[in-house]
Amino acid sequence: MSISLSTTHIGLAGAHSRSLNDDIIDTCTQPGLKFALRSLWESIKDWYYGTNKSVAMNAVHTLATAETTRDRFEAFATLLRCVEPQHRHRLQWHIDNGHGPRFQIGDYLFLAPRDWTSQLPMLLQADDMAHLILSFRHENAPVLETLDDQRKAFREEAIRDKKTVEPDDYYRAHTQYLKATPSLLSALTLIGMNAYRGDLLFAYDLRYQVERAWMPRMTEPGMTDMTDDDIEDGAAKAGSMAQDLLDLVPRALEEIR
Repeated sequence: MSISLSTTHIGLAGAHSRSLNDDIIDTCTQPGLKFALRSLWESIKDWYYGTNKSVAMNAVHTLATAETTRDRFEAFATLLRCVEPQHRHRLQWHIDNGHGPRFQIGDYLFLAPRDWTSQLPMLLQADDMAHLILSFRHENAPVLETLDDQRKAFREEAIRDKKTVEPDDYYRAHTQYLKATPSLLSALTLIGMNAYRGDLLFAYDLRYQVERAWMPRMTEPGMTDMTDDDIEDGAAKAGSMAQDLLDLVPRALEEIR
């Protein structure tokens, strides 16, 4: 279901949607929103335990009603932080070229305001940033996996052309990719990935938090056949790529300017 106070669109994600005409918006928007939020909460309440339930309920309301993208991101980060680890993969946020953020909780979508690219970068704790990175989908693909696939393709091309690949070559390739996908670069900037360049303690902490948060995601459908070595290798790659982004994002921004 898509939920947005800035539009009249309310419908289940992936299904036919319903649009409310202007004549009945004033009388139906708030009751409709309350019904949608109540339905959402009933579908996810078992994902949150103890005191996290009340925190999550407030965050869901903020995600649906906040006027700024920043407030919605903070609410979504709260939901990611409080959810039980085995359900965290059910929370995602999406960016497509030409479209702003969409926050997905199960089958429900929350649309962000259109001013999202003008928001100031957030300053997040490493664990919150880790959860946001792992839940980030660009063109429906996990961002860290997309960047890792690019690294593999770059290496295979170099082997095919019998070229020597240096670490800086990967950085240059990834930087060019970020420059060529402005929506992705804007999203990574918004969650503060340009704000910690040179901060080694934060970089190491982010890497650790990504590796730590990546493990429970292997309970997702289709991942259960992975061996322990595969899981450890995947976590290490995800952590390394997240750490690299702390340098790649500001580098791409500098080259654009």
